[in-house]
Amino acid sequence: MDISTVYYSLISLFQLSLSATVICFIVYKILNLAFAWLRKEKKISWIKSALVLNFVFIFVLLLLAYVVPFLLTNSTYVPFDEEVQPTIVEYLIYFFTQPLLRIIVASIILGIFLLFFEFVGNVLLEYQKKRKYSHLLKEFVAIFVTCAIFIILLLFVFSWAPLGLFVYIFYGKINEAPLLILSVASII
Repeated sequence: MDISTVYYSLISLFQLSLSATVICFIVYKILNLAFAWLRKEKKISWIKSALVLNFVFIFVLLLLAYVVPFLLTNSTYVPFDEEVQPTIVEYLIYFFTQPLLRIIVASIILGIFLLFFEFVGNVLLEYQKKRKYSHLLKEFVAIFVTCAIFIILLLFVFSWAPLGLFVYIFYGKINEAPLLILSVASII
């Protein structure tokens, strides 16, 4: 392996981590207000409020990721034969209830998975308390290191997870994943 390949790979990892850090930092500052409200007003423990916020945030993101393509393309299932058309109840059950349950399950799993990265960020933030620079910079550094760890794990350990999540949410089963991978591979 050439040293320039390693160098450019590390530069790319740094750029990707920095891009993810900016987005995560903005989301962190917004959700930190809700986190503080849950901790003070509702008197919920740290872990419970983190799990609730993780679930709600991921649920909204996944629901938007599921609904937006349908809204943008105005895709509705309209069969040619009038006898085969589903009733409104069947349509709602098939296109709303089943995906909603899958999104809830995926949100619970991802919320628990993201709790690990919140622990890492919290430990890094506590470790930096002795440093003399501003609190915002401490938060940014903690989020940067956490994002770098997340990206490394996503690329090298859990590389199957984004495709599996996509197939689970949109198709409902993991059984279709090999066929989807083959069809995508044939296009490429």
